[in-house]
Amino acid sequence: MTFPRDMDRMELENSRLSPSPELEDLFNQFFDWQAYSGDANPSSPHPHHHHHHRKQSLSRIITDIPSFIENFPLDPNRPYFDMPPSYSSDDGLTSEYSPGQTPPELVQGGSSSPSDHSGSPPFLEPLDDGHYHQEASLREIQAQDDEWTYPQTDPSKGMVQGYPHHIQVLDDRHRRPVDPSAKLKRRRSGNDLDKRQRQLADPGQTADVRKSGACLPCRMSKTRCHDSGVCPMCRKAFPDHSHMACTRATPSTFWPVMGKIPDVWSTNPEEEEQLCSGPRFYTGKPREISVFFTPDPSFPALRATVQAYRSQGGSEENGSLSKADFPRDCVPSHELLQRWVEDQIQTEQRSDFQYAAQSFVLAYSEQGWGLPKHDLVRKVHRMNCFFRILKARSFWCLDPTNKLTTLPLSVQAQLRNIARRAIYSLEHDILKEMDETIAQQGVPQPQERIAIWASMWQLILMYRDLLQGFKAHIGRLATSKSESPQSIYKRLAESFYPLLVVYYHYQFRTKKSLELSLDWLKTPKYPAAACHSRAIHEAAQYLLDSRKEHYQKLQSSKSEIDQLLCVLVVNHELKKMNARKRAPKAKSSKHADDDCEDDN
Repeated sequence: MTFPRDMDRMELENSRLSPSPELEDLFNQFFDWQAYSGDANPSSPHPHHHHHHRKQSLSRIITDIPSFIENFPLDPNRPYFDMPPSYSSDDGLTSEYSPGQTPPELVQGGSSSPSDHSGSPPFLEPLDDGHYHQEASLREIQAQDDEWTYPQTDPSKGMVQGYPHHIQVLDDRHRRPVDPSAKLKRRRSGNDLDKRQRQLADPGQTADVRKSGACLPCRMSKTRCHDSGVCPMCRKAFPDHSHMACTRATPSTFWPVMGKIPDVWSTNPEEEEQLCSGPRFYTGKPREISVFFTPDPSFPALRATVQAYRSQGGSEENGSLSKADFPRDCVPSHELLQRWVEDQIQTEQRSDFQYAAQSFVLAYSEQGWGLPKHDLVRKVHRMNCFFRILKARSFWCLDPTNKLTTLPLSVQAQLRNIARRAIYSLEHDILKEMDETIAQQGVPQPQERIAIWASMWQLILMYRDLLQGFKAHIGRLATSKSESPQSIYKRLAESFYPLLVVYYHYQFRTKKSLELSLDWLKTPKYPAAACHSRAIHEAAQYLLDSRKEHYQKLQSSKSEIDQLLCVLVVNHELKKMNARKRAPKAKSSKHADDDCEDDN
C-alpha cells in the first residue's frame, strides 16, 4: 500500500480531509508547509497544485526515513545536528528562538531548570533576533550550559562523594579525623552484661505492682513494693501506723484541701457566706479605712476603701445602712494583701519555730532570686500569707473618725473570700510540684535541702493548724451539702496529712540529709546579692537553732495530730540528730556512711 493512494482513499472516505479552497488559502497564509517540509519552491498560488505537491513532499519524507536511518554513519566528528533556522527573515513569521538554538535565558543565566520552559508560551519573552547562530553545533551549545542547568553523569566514574568543590566550607585539613574505633561495636562489660540478663524473682508479682502502682514510701526510697495491702517496708518502718503511711495516692490527688473545708475560724461562717453572694447596690461616698490583725494600731495597717451598699431583699432597705464592701475599682489586690502580711511578720517578735519558719521563707522569697528552689519557697510563702488572713478570727479598723472598732462582718467576709481564692490556685501549684519530685533519685542536693526542708515544714504547720481548728469547732459546724464535717476531718487527718508528713520523711530520713547549712552560698555560682543577703543567713541560723526545741515540744504535746507527727517524723529525726558521728569507713567499703542507714 502506497502513501499517496492511501491519502486519496482517506480523503474520499472522510470529507474532513478535503477542506475548501478558502480554508486552504487561510492555512497557507499563516503556515508555510513547504518551508517546514524542506521544499525550496515558493507556495503555489493555486490551491490544488499546492495540495498535490504537499502530498508528494510528505510521501517523500516518510518513505526516505528508513533508508536514511540504515545509511546513517556513526562518526562523532560530523555535526549531524546542524539545524538551519526554520524560517527566513522574509517569511513574515517570527519565533522566540530557532529549533537549533538554546533559549537565551538558559545560555545567559545558566541557573533555571529546563522544566521551567517546557510549558511556557513562546510569546511571553522578548525576541533576540541578532543572536542567531545558524551553524552552531550541539556540542557548542552544550558548552555554554553549566552543570546545574543540564547535569551530566558519567556512569563509569560512579557517584560523586561529598559536596562539589565550589560549595565546600572546610577543606580536608580542617575536617575532624575519623576514629577507626567508632565503627566498631562496643562490647558490654561483664557487670553490664549481668545487669542486662538479670531475671525477675517473681515476674507475675512485678507485673501486678506495676499495674497497681507502688506505695509512696517505696516509690521515693526505690524499694520493691507489693501489689495490694500494706507492704512489708511500711510495716517495718511504722508498725502501728503502717495503714496511714502505705498509700498509693499522691499529694495532688487530694486537691483542693483547704477549699473543701468549711470556715472553722469565723464566728458566723453561714452569714459570711451569704454576704459574699448576691448583687450589691452601692450608695454614699467611698471612705478610707485602716485594717489591722490586732486591736493594736501600732502594727502595720492595710489601707483600704469601703463603701456602703444595699443588698437585694435585705433588711437595711427601710433602716440605716450597716453593710459595707470594697468598691469594684478598689478591691485589694493579692500583692497588696501579701505586703500587709509580710509587714506583720517582720513586726512580730516571737521565738518559736513557727515564726522562724515564716521569717526564713519570707527572706528567701524576697532576696533569694536565682537560688535553688526559689519558686517553690515563693509559692509556699504566698500561701502562708493568705492562710494567715483566712485563719484570723477577727479584724480591727480605724474608721474615718479615727476610732478603733471591729471591722464590719461584710468587709471581713470579703477579705476571707479573697484569701481563699488565692490559696485555691497556690495549693494546686505546690501539690503538683511535689508530685513531680516523687520519682527523683536520692535525697535532695546540698544546695536544695534547706529550701525544701523549710518549705515542707511551713506546709506541715499550716495543715496542722487547719486540723486543730477544724477539730475544735467541728461540733458547731453545720452539715455540709454532700458530706458531714466529721467525714471531711477524718479523710484529712488519716489520709492527706500522713501523706504529706511521709513525703517529707523520705526526703530527710538520713543523717546526711538532715545536715542543713548555707555553706554552698560561698561559691560564685549564684547571684552575689542573694549569697550575701544578711536576712537569709540570720533567718536560716535562727530556724536551725530552734528546731530541736520545737521537736521536744511536739513530743510533750497531748494532741493526736502532734502525736502522729512525732511517730512519722519527729522521733526519727531526733534520733538521727542525737546520734554520735561515726568514724569514716575505709575507702574500699562499698556502702556510704549515712546514706544507707536503716530508718529504725
